[in-house]
Amino acid sequence: MKTSLKAQWWRVQVKTDGDSPEPQECKRTLVIYGSRGKSDELLLSPQTPGHVCFLPRATDEFIVETGDLGDVYKIQVSCDDVPGFKGWHVKSFHLQEWNTKQELNFECNCWLALNRGDRELVKEFPAVTEDQKTLPVYKYVVSVHIGDRWGAETFANVYITLYGKRGDTGVRKLHTSLMKGRKFQRNKVDSFLVEAVSLSHLQKVVIGHDGEGYGAGMYLKMVTVKESQDSDKEWVFPLWNWLDTHLGLCETVCEIVTVGRRSALSPKLPEINMKPSGLWIMEITGSDLSGEEDPIHLSFIFYGNLSHKKLPLQVTGKAIQIKDELADIGSIYKVQVTGPHSELKQPWHLDLLHMKHTGTKEEMYLAFDCWFNPKEDKCVELPALYADQEPLPVVEYEIHLHTGDLKKADATGEVYLRIQGEKSDSGKRWLNSKNSLITFARGQVDIFKIKSVYLGKLNEVHIGFKSLRKDGWFLEKIVIKEVCYPFSAHVFFHNGWINKRSNEDFIEVAIPLKETSVTCLPTENLETKSRGRWQTWVHCMQVPEDVPNIQVVAFGRKGKSPAQKVQNLSDTPFLLTFGDIGDITKVSFVLCGPSLRRGIELHKLRLKDLDTKQELGFHTEAPCLFGEDGSEMVTELAAVRPDQPPLREVLYLINIHTGTLPASGTDADVFITVFGEWGDSCKRRLGHSHFERGKVCMSEMRAVDLGQLSKVLVEHHNVGYGAGWYLDQIVIQESGKTDEQYVFLCQQWLDSGVGDAQTERTLKLLGKVRNGMLTGKIYGIWDVHVTTSDISSSSMNPKMSLTVCGEKGTCTSVIFPKGSLKKEQIYETSIELSKKFNTIFKVRLEIEEAGEGETWHCHKVKLQHRETKNVLEFPFCHNFADEEGGRVTELPVLTAGSPFPAVKVYVLRITTGATPGSGTDSDVYVILQGSLGDTGRRKLTRKGDENFTKGKVDIFQVEAVDIGILQRMVVEKGRGSDWLLEKIIVKESASSGTETLFMAQTWLKDRRDGKRSASVTLDATEVQERRSTSAWPLGRQQMNSEGKWRIYFKKHQEETKSEFEKLSENISKMVMVFYGSNGKSNPVSMENKVEHQTENQITYDIHLPSDLGMLYKVRLGLQSLENNVSRLSLCHLKIQNTSTLDTFSLTINKTLPLSPNGDRWIEFPIQWPLKEALSDCKLGIKKLHVQEAAKDHPIYVFEVNEEFSVNANKPKIQREILGSFVFRGEKQKNGIDNNLNKEESQVKKLTEYTIKVYTGDKRGAGTDANVHIILCGSEEKSEVFQLSQSLEHQNPFERGKVDTFKIKTKKLGSLRSIEIGHDGKGFASGWFLEKVEITDAARNSMHCFNCNSLDITPFPGSETSTCSFSCQNQLCFSLNLFIFSHISQLLNGAVSGGLLKMKVMASPQCSFIHSCLISDSFQV
Repeated sequence: MKTSLKAQWWRVQVKTDGDSPEPQECKRTLVIYGSRGKSDELLLSPQTPGHVCFLPRATDEFIVETGDLGDVYKIQVSCDDVPGFKGWHVKSFHLQEWNTKQELNFECNCWLALNRGDRELVKEFPAVTEDQKTLPVYKYVVSVHIGDRWGAETFANVYITLYGKRGDTGVRKLHTSLMKGRKFQRNKVDSFLVEAVSLSHLQKVVIGHDGEGYGAGMYLKMVTVKESQDSDKEWVFPLWNWLDTHLGLCETVCEIVTVGRRSALSPKLPEINMKPSGLWIMEITGSDLSGEEDPIHLSFIFYGNLSHKKLPLQVTGKAIQIKDELADIGSIYKVQVTGPHSELKQPWHLDLLHMKHTGTKEEMYLAFDCWFNPKEDKCVELPALYADQEPLPVVEYEIHLHTGDLKKADATGEVYLRIQGEKSDSGKRWLNSKNSLITFARGQVDIFKIKSVYLGKLNEVHIGFKSLRKDGWFLEKIVIKEVCYPFSAHVFFHNGWINKRSNEDFIEVAIPLKETSVTCLPTENLETKSRGRWQTWVHCMQVPEDVPNIQVVAFGRKGKSPAQKVQNLSDTPFLLTFGDIGDITKVSFVLCGPSLRRGIELHKLRLKDLDTKQELGFHTEAPCLFGEDGSEMVTELAAVRPDQPPLREVLYLINIHTGTLPASGTDADVFITVFGEWGDSCKRRLGHSHFERGKVCMSEMRAVDLGQLSKVLVEHHNVGYGAGWYLDQIVIQESGKTDEQYVFLCQQWLDSGVGDAQTERTLKLLGKVRNGMLTGKIYGIWDVHVTTSDISSSSMNPKMSLTVCGEKGTCTSVIFPKGSLKKEQIYETSIELSKKFNTIFKVRLEIEEAGEGETWHCHKVKLQHRETKNVLEFPFCHNFADEEGGRVTELPVLTAGSPFPAVKVYVLRITTGATPGSGTDSDVYVILQGSLGDTGRRKLTRKGDENFTKGKVDIFQVEAVDIGILQRMVVEKGRGSDWLLEKIIVKESASSGTETLFMAQTWLKDRRDGKRSASVTLDATEVQERRSTSAWPLGRQQMNSEGKWRIYFKKHQEETKSEFEKLSENISKMVMVFYGSNGKSNPVSMENKVEHQTENQITYDIHLPSDLGMLYKVRLGLQSLENNVSRLSLCHLKIQNTSTLDTFSLTINKTLPLSPNGDRWIEFPIQWPLKEALSDCKLGIKKLHVQEAAKDHPIYVFEVNEEFSVNANKPKIQREILGSFVFRGEKQKNGIDNNLNKEESQVKKLTEYTIKVYTGDKRGAGTDANVHIILCGSEEKSEVFQLSQSLEHQNPFERGKVDTFKIKTKKLGSLRSIEIGHDGKGFASGWFLEKVEITDAARNSMHCFNCNSLDITPFPGSETSTCSFSCQNQLCFSLNLFIFSHISQLLNGAVSGGLLKMKVMASPQCSFIHSCLISDSFQV
């Protein structure tokens, strides 16, 4: 239909099919396409108010106005995507133009719905007329290629419009991908069907999305389009840029012009460096040339990976064909077309270069679509288009020429440029137009732009210059910027003249690359300030019916958010308020409640800031929240920002070292939180059910990288004395990185009944472990690298010092000048160590000078020897400020296989004299000196004006690497008023440690010369050992064992379900006997005591009717089992008092009966924190009597007469004893009984002595040495007694104290003298003994031995000190040297016929035997 009218009116009749649903509120539009253009969107709305359109089987009529469209060839009908829209079944459209009465029919018969038919809301229909051919309808395959960049994916809705020589498709939403998985994800290609009337040759696409805010967009590599799924050709539309409001183009919509077509299928391509056989046939099409016009001369340059080749071409018509092997250039990757550097007489348009190889059948269409104009040097490039290979992008390079600011630096002339990259070069590019010149002014920057296929990393630029007047040009530098994301700037420095006094026309110079900078930050700042409110989408699969309570914690550069509940897992948005935590780095999902039976599949996590519109994605490659089996407590996901690598996931190996003290182990659930420079791990449960004494348990923890670790928080929830744990240390390393082990020292109890009663502790980082000792020489120059962090103050300018310390106080320091330590930088210096250094023990960092408010955060310090290349790293992670605890910090050198020195806190209690004028306002400094070194000079930071005043006790803390036994200290007073120092007490801050007294009673006065400060050196006056004590609740002084006790039998990991069920049956046959300091219990049967039973644990309740005192052992036995084959295997059990919560555990790992002869008993010591277990005993055996259990005779006698020392840490003792004789009758048996009774009566003839030891009240009178005593009588001399258990004091032999001891010994006759002394061990072991009083309780007599004014000190070279004192009193003693106990645990023999010999064994397994008289019966 042709018409010359400028406006057209159309009558539009629309028929709706009968099965179409009742009409809903939905916008329906029509677009009419003609040869002269297309109409606007024509709204199909009712012509009269109240009329309802699009009813089933109805025909609706509309009148619309359009411009002059020319010949109409198609219409487009669309419906809006509104919630709940059920669709519209269109039967037909009929259009009639009012003026010409031209009629057009469109048979539709299709659904516009997302849930029916083709699932589309836009449809196109070709016009059917008699005078023109009906156009075909294609289902174009549109493929969106998302790039392989961080944050390249988008969750926004994506829209596209295809443009061809015959119109466009209109805006189409890309609904359903033909590929599986979520759409538009990183490095993924999604294909969509777009149905449209044929567009002829495609020219461009317009693609965009509705994502708003930084991170909401996508990195689009390219779009490819095929006419159908069966088509073997596809158009290529490359972009290689961001569609994001703050990145790259800073737009969400862009237009992409095609670079041509390529094969959609993959023919056999030539291998690199292999010469393909065949020819390239090249057809070039462009605009017409009349026969009268001169031909146009162009050059086609083909670049391959090996070389390039230039083919001159003379264009005489619209199409021309050339053939060439293009040999020796390798695989073609780009084609360049240039015009001659001479004037064209007429413009000419280059349309297309079609290339086809006769051998490989590879084919490509390069759509140059460019004009070559007169007075213009044209150079255009396009990448080669191979099937299934990504074409290189076409990049715009911005060239900045900097002319020097020198006299006569400016020049006028012609200039060309060639940029060389790692992939290829740009070719010669003229910067001036034909017949025109460029003038470069002094100090000016001239900017030019060229487009080239991506050159790769630039490395050199060639510039040619021809001067008009033969003058020189001073070129300072060339800066070339890539005007695409990421934004790179390449700097080429020349700083020299070009064409200065040269006779040549053109001078070309090559300038190498000097430096490159890359900017990946948002090109537009986030102007709106965030209030920390984030819209959140969480989409999960396989969610349990009973949805668990899951909380989420966000971590940022400034901190972490409070935990908040995840409101749903169904992709429904909800609000989370994180506050001002800085840029979010990760999100942690925390399971609040019991473990799940299986993990929850996470498909999507997305956050959007409601203020800035910033959007964050997260890696969801981990298939499940809380692990595949649901056993984990926390799952972490790293935040992904565009083009910024997220924090990586790390598998941490956590080694838990339980201590070796009695009762160190625990079966509590232990939790750990690991802290680092990038946040913390959230609380994690360690994967062990039992932490055994002296063992190392390893657990794994997956977390987002924490950076350099700084501390850990370890805790458990068991309550009760003995229910806790003694933790030695924790060592953490990344899996696969043995050279980065982080050590956190504890060496304290986590027990509610011990010491400070804490069950959680924060452990600071002690350091990183070296795999081996330092090798080679230590002296010499070490390079120092100090790394500051990003949390230092902006006004940071302190003067710092680093001190390297060797053994026994050897040290060397280096000063960091004020202003040298910049934020987030590495400061480099060096330090030279003298030959006195045999090793490096520790390093110390401290503030020398700092202004008010100045802080500096040290990340780490690295030392490297210049010759040996030994490296030491110290992860300080410390914030330095002029305040207590902030001025100085020390870290030791940690070496694998060697004990780790601890960092201790020394508490100083400084007493100022009480006389008038004793106080001072001066600064006070101290140096603590010990056997392992010193603390260095430490300033005691004042807290107000009340420090060091008359009679006041001030408390300060000094943190330092363990200096060993404290020997002396130096106290220094700065300029100011005089000071009377009375004394200083130094105590280790741990619950156990030593208190060292330094008596001073000294005035510190300013020196008259003013050159030195007043100071005094003090030696240690007195040392007291402070041991941890039990924290008994409610003021209890000792254990009360009366009441109900609960026994927990736990299933072993290796036990099967049936084995555990059998265990529960046999436990009812078990009998237990408890032994305490007040006696023993009656046998307690487990029968009918089951309180509760689960899949993994059986619980029993028993009752002890009386208080047995401190329990020290338990005896387990069996009643008669139903058959002799039945056995009871026990691994581990825990017993807890339900009232006091006193708790102990037994690790058994034995099976009852122990032997085939029916022995049904086994004993174990009970270990309590800070109590000595029954681990050592001396077993004196005179003789052994053995008989068969079922017979009275014979009785086999074995003479032993030997003492056995049994210890759990010593190897088993074994002796072979020959049989002595055999008793075969009743008469002989009576003789044996009489002998036994006689021996027992001797045991009862022991005499008890009470010994009182008086230590003098003089300075340094006390001792920490081990004191012993021997009583000497007229008939006998007693054995040596160690005086260690004082009845009054935990630490005996302190200054001015009286200590009482009780001993029992044999008959000595008349007591004549005593020998008393010590072993000289301990610091300041000398002892001032005043007197010793000995009382015989049986005779009510007391003996006094005066030794006043005697200082007992070891002689040089001797190990002990002993003094003797005499007395005339007569005393009698007796001692039975034999110990009877359950020898069934010590004997291993057999009674068969006549017993000739037997083995006597004492092993660690029987180390619970108590050194007292026990009369329990036994069987062998």
